[in-house]
Amino acid sequence: MHPLLYRFVRSTPQRLFCLAGPFTRRPYRACSTSQQHHFTDSPRRHSLVVGNGQPIKFSRATYKDFLELRTKGVAYFDRTRYITTIDSFDEALLFLRPRRFGKSLTLSMLHYFHGMEHKIHYAKAFKNLDVDKDVQDKKIFPNQYLVLELDFSAVRQGANDTYAIDEMVNEALDEFYGIYAPFFGERTPSELADQLIHPTNACVSLQKCVKLVKRTLQEVIRQEKKDHPLAGVKGIYVLIDEYDSFSNAHIDPTSPNWNAMYPAGTIKSFFATMKSVTGPLQLVRYFITGVSPVALAGVSSGFNIQRNVSFLNALSGLCGLTREDVKAALGKLPSHDSIDSVEKELSHLTDFVNGYHFCANGKVDTVFNTTTCMEYFQHRLEKETFTLKDPPHSEVNQNFLSICASSPVARSNLDEALERDSDGAFRPLKYSMLRQEFGLTDLGNDIKNDLAAWQAYVLYHGGFTFDSNNPSKYLKIPNQIAARRIADAVLRRYGLLAPHIDRAVEVFASTGDITEVLELYQYMMGLRDVLYNDFDKNEETHANTINLTILKNVLLTIQPEFKVTQNTTRKEFGHVDLVIKHERHVTVIEWKVIKIDFLEIEDVTTTELGTQISCWKSNLVETTSGGEAKPLENGSMVVVAIHHRAR
Repeated sequence: MHPLLYRFVRSTPQRLFCLAGPFTRRPYRACSTSQQHHFTDSPRRHSLVVGNGQPIKFSRATYKDFLELRTKGVAYFDRTRYITTIDSFDEALLFLRPRRFGKSLTLSMLHYFHGMEHKIHYAKAFKNLDVDKDVQDKKIFPNQYLVLELDFSAVRQGANDTYAIDEMVNEALDEFYGIYAPFFGERTPSELADQLIHPTNACVSLQKCVKLVKRTLQEVIRQEKKDHPLAGVKGIYVLIDEYDSFSNAHIDPTSPNWNAMYPAGTIKSFFATMKSVTGPLQLVRYFITGVSPVALAGVSSGFNIQRNVSFLNALSGLCGLTREDVKAALGKLPSHDSIDSVEKELSHLTDFVNGYHFCANGKVDTVFNTTTCMEYFQHRLEKETFTLKDPPHSEVNQNFLSICASSPVARSNLDEALERDSDGAFRPLKYSMLRQEFGLTDLGNDIKNDLAAWQAYVLYHGGFTFDSNNPSKYLKIPNQIAARRIADAVLRRYGLLAPHIDRAVEVFASTGDITEVLELYQYMMGLRDVLYNDFDKNEETHANTINLTILKNVLLTIQPEFKVTQNTTRKEFGHVDLVIKHERHVTVIEWKVIKIDFLEIEDVTTTELGTQISCWKSNLVETTSGGEAKPLENGSMVVVAIHHRAR
């Protein structure tokens, strides 16, 4: 059999295409469209708390003030039991989650519990919640710290990054004095700020603040002032929100100077200063939140006291809702009149919002994204439409995915992760290691070398999660929302939109003509960056790619009526790669990858076979880390399309 790709379509003309690896850029005719802790976290009851006698309501956006949430009658999913767990650690804790999981509310919860100024609010905030029992049992004691809050998302990005960081820290210290000045003697908050805050050196400002606190607490202890408001206070609890928000703005692999743009020296100096004033009656505890560990990679030598607890069993459910939580909330919605209706809606939410397994060394309950669920519940209460396929706020940031799609290594891995098994579930993606620390330089290097940093980066941002069946070895895409965002980012990298896929698949499903599908695939392959192992790939690679990126793309608005069967065993269909069945036709696809060292073909018409061979030859190029294109040393590839006219 002569053709490189062979297909049958009953009652339609036969066409044969050869699509052999990374090859020429032929324009696509686009359609016109616009270490494990000893605690175990495996709750089996729901944590939904509803105000007594008040109509249930859910927050459309994540509350950042814990007391406000508790006093306004908004439904709350009790996570206060984790306060005791967090208190059991001695280290400075780094806790990372994708966006929209309620990290800021967690910090506010810790502030209201530990801040000595909030003694008067304890009953309103924590009465009858899980942590209240621990307090009554004397497992933990509230209101024993001064709290310093630092929000790195408030850093104003501009030409002078060092000044912006100093400004953010100094403003936080100014607020600190506004709260605690009455306990430090006769000086007013403004007087303390004027005397202790250095306008252009946040490190000096922090040192002076800690010195004041330590001296004051030592005096209270020395004089045994048991009735002093600061009696029993242990020191300063530092809460840092979105510590990496500032650094994320500097991640741009397409820029040749992206590593140099990040002011690592300034960040390292500040964290080193915090470490230097850490100790009894000084900075005592830290709880740091963010999305990924990238920003700490450059400062770890100066702040090597932190411990990344993001994927410990003990804290796996700190942020996010369990299945029982979501089920309980759905049961409160007035439209449900039976258990079956709740289970049906729960199944729908599970497909789109669930699947996050935040534990690397054991099986725990998967969790739903907090904010998306809360917005969905409130929309349902108000009988408003809410599209789960494209929620207004998502844990998977589109800009982050665009960054990933700009890396050939990362994009190839994303394509592989979109593959599904026979049950429609996303296939697990094996990993050999995940870096606990990696920086901007590591991401830049891994564009050329390996996947370790990029896989960890995607994991922390919510594009991947640990496979619940084997978390120590496999990752997977958590849900439909993440899959759709990933697929869209990959398509956009190719300069395509979802309607292009819709058009090609619609024509194929209705007529059996696979021409547009193959032309689209040829266009996509032509735009791919050439990777180190592309010439070692076989026919199965192409069968996987065309099946996943086009025929079964998660962005298809109209699901085609044909069934795609991929022959991975090479038994049922002999040597055929894909069989596409439709009620009116069956298409059989066989891919052949042929190494061509040299080929010179002119347009030829074979009278006997009625076959026309067209050849396009193009020099292969690879994209460097700086975004430049250079010829590949191993020559060129030839794309051949063989058109066979039926007689």
